[in-house]
Amino acid sequence: MEDGPRRGTAPLDAGEAEELRSLRRRAFSPDADIHLDAAASARLDELEARALPSPPPPPPAPPPASPAGPGAAARHTSATGAATDILLIPADEDDADSAATAGDDVEPRRVRRPRPAATWAASLVGALVIGAGITAGVMGAAADGGGIRQVATLNVDEEFQAPMFMDPEASSVRGFEDFYGMVVMASDQKWLGPGSDECLVITAGGDISYQSQAFQGRLFVGCGAGEFPASAQFTVSPGLPRDLIAAFPVGTPLQFVLDGSRVGVFVGQETTVEAGGAGG
Repeated sequence: MEDGPRRGTAPLDAGEAEELRSLRRRAFSPDADIHLDAAASARLDELEARALPSPPPPPPAPPPASPAGPGAAARHTSATGAATDILLIPADEDDADSAATAGDDVEPRRVRRPRPAATWAASLVGALVIGAGITAGVMGAAADGGGIRQVATLNVDEEFQAPMFMDPEASSVRGFEDFYGMVVMASDQKWLGPGSDECLVITAGGDISYQSQAFQGRLFVGCGAGEFPASAQFTVSPGLPRDLIAAFPVGTPLQFVLDGSRVGVFVGQETTVEAGGAGG
């Protein structure tokens, strides 16, 4: 009756773990081509499923009722759900009960609000002139057009816990302060992109599991090349963290630029998408 491997029933050996990393590179890197290879896509699904932890056993049945004296209290078994599964559900499945269960099992990450951009630079142009905040060379990566301004500088989070899908034991993974629910990381993982320079990896915090190598969500990745710093950009869209959308409406472009031990965050002009419009 089973159509594929059950979660956690066949743990990955070293060779299969390396194969999974290779398939992820084909799926998530800038030159991704796995969509052209049905067999590779099926193999990735198989290994991802096996990388998931085994589902928790069902809670034990309550003991049969027995005569009790006055004042005897009934005992109830508390079922604690699988926190890993909760973190890996697709973004469009909004299950409030599951989210409550995840809070019981997973130690919550301490979320820090990004420091105001004014702390580091009055504006992009001002920072280029006075040299405050991020270096002029790095800021130049974000200063290609008008209407761009710096909104935050994210420092390294010394208490950052690297998620399993980043394979923290195999490479150096640094985490930065959270940005309105978005997790910002830098890594030299080869599957992230070509070259040997560090790459920026950005994803929604709710898509991350800290107990499994499986990943289900959206990754925004950009790698450095020589004198050009690593940068990643995306347009705010539905499905991203509510805090981010509240601060930056849907249609707002954001760019993250790596500068050593800091990441600069820049915002462009919001693009309004009209319903039914062709947009040229």
